[in-house]
Amino acid sequence: MSVARLAEAVGMDKGQISRALAGLVSRKLVSRAVNPRDNREVLVCLTRSGLIAHETIVAGALERNQRLLEPLGKDEVAWLAGAD
Repeated sequence: MSVARLAEAVGMDKGQISRALAGLVSRKLVSRAVNPRDNREVLVCLTRSGLIAHETIVAGALERNQRLLEPLGKDEVAWLAGAD
């Protein structure tokens, strides 16, 4: 994904994304490369370590959500799912 597309997807400006990516690159969670189709564009993707970290975070979030929803009835869960 390009930096511009990533910024648009998460609702941040490109400067904020670039700073955040620099930290992720230094921690070897994300890699950056020039787009071979357009040298003006930088592509980013998760590294193997980044994918493992992502999977761990998602699993933890799902577990936490399950624990939070456990005491609720089906109607309450449905109401929460529809709430904005």
